[in-house]
Amino acid sequence: MNLNSSATKNGSRAQLRQLYKNKRSELSAFEQKKAARNIVTRAVENALFVKVKRVALYASVNGELNTQYLIAYLWAQAIEVYLPVVHPFSAGHLIFLRYTGDTIMRPNRFGILEPELDVNTLCPLNELDLIFTPLVAFDTNGNRLGMGGGFYDRTLQSMRANERLPNANLSAKQAKIIGLAHDVQRASLLPAQDWDIPLSAVLSPTTFYLFKGSSMNQDQKKKAAAIAAIEYVTTGSIVGVGTGSTVNFFIDALAKLKHDIVGVVSSSDASTARLKKHGITVFDLNEVNALDIYVDGADEITEYKHMIKGGGAALTREKIVAAVANTFICIIDDTKLVSMLGKFPLPVEVIPLARSYVAREIVKLGGDPMYRQGIVTDNGNHILDVYNLEILDPPGLEATLNQIVGVVTNGLFAHRGADIVLTGTHDGVKKA
Repeated sequence: MNLNSSATKNGSRAQLRQLYKNKRSELSAFEQKKAARNIVTRAVENALFVKVKRVALYASVNGELNTQYLIAYLWAQAIEVYLPVVHPFSAGHLIFLRYTGDTIMRPNRFGILEPELDVNTLCPLNELDLIFTPLVAFDTNGNRLGMGGGFYDRTLQSMRANERLPNANLSAKQAKIIGLAHDVQRASLLPAQDWDIPLSAVLSPTTFYLFKGSSMNQDQKKKAAAIAAIEYVTTGSIVGVGTGSTVNFFIDALAKLKHDIVGVVSSSDASTARLKKHGITVFDLNEVNALDIYVDGADEITEYKHMIKGGGAALTREKIVAAVANTFICIIDDTKLVSMLGKFPLPVEVIPLARSYVAREIVKLGGDPMYRQGIVTDNGNHILDVYNLEILDPPGLEATLNQIVGVVTNGLFAHRGADIVLTGTHDGVKKA
């Protein structure tokens, strides 16, 4: 339950601190354990650890969200974990030391376990990718209420100040500051102080809260859309699987359901290899009568659900599998949304013998074809990428190109467009 705005504004920080500590302590041991497991799921779903090498966490105390499951997951992914240690020389500040299964832990003066001091395991703040902070409460503006010692605020203030120095490395990636909290710790509005460092986001067992000024990166948007598509996978079904970076996230998520589905039909050798690596049964399309769903990405897509595909050179098999499926679910990030197709070059798969002839015919249509050097499709054919086409009538151009002798197919998916589009955005996944 959240406090209303006026109550939260009027309450002192000390009163609020006690209120939310009480809420946290009322959670049962079962609820605490479930929350600790779910926090890992939410983090993975939101692609928080993509291209991440070093993560700062904390040793949980007094009902704080238990971090041990998250730490175990990070270790399994070969991601380095660091824990805070009260700075031995700078009062009120923290340093972060490497934490492994062999680390000796000792209680500090507050009774909180921390790694034994060893400068060889120290990680400078500017080399951390993510900093997960404990908290007592948070609000919808990203304000954080801590235990009152100010250790994180002072430490993060120092980090931000160093980033503004004239000789600072401007290309260095700024660490994201993400709070970890139970859902009961969310307030409508907290009284903020001038020295408070706002959070980039808060991760709870049910929700990933992104705050103003924060955003998902492109991989996180792709993964969010891919995870959303899992909701359409039904028990006992055969799933059509496309090709590409967004689909790879879908395949990884589908692996958790491999015992619930009959199997999949893949549109490319690359996807087949990834599916088999996960132990998912892959059927030849000729072995099945129908597909419940087909999940694939797009290089461009309009509000009419017409799209350009084929950046990965798998357009022919993608088009065939899409035609067989009852429902075509397109998963994209919001950079793929366009008002008119054509900025992304249109791939055309051609019989090698006909490549030059097809290119001349495409020039007559106003396009500038370019042979994609060194690429042979899974069908043994070549790809022409066509630039500068004005695609005002996608269904008409799709049909016209396919009538050119030597064309296997082209990357316009207009006659068989998507039925459902799931788009990863800064505000979550949107369905169209």
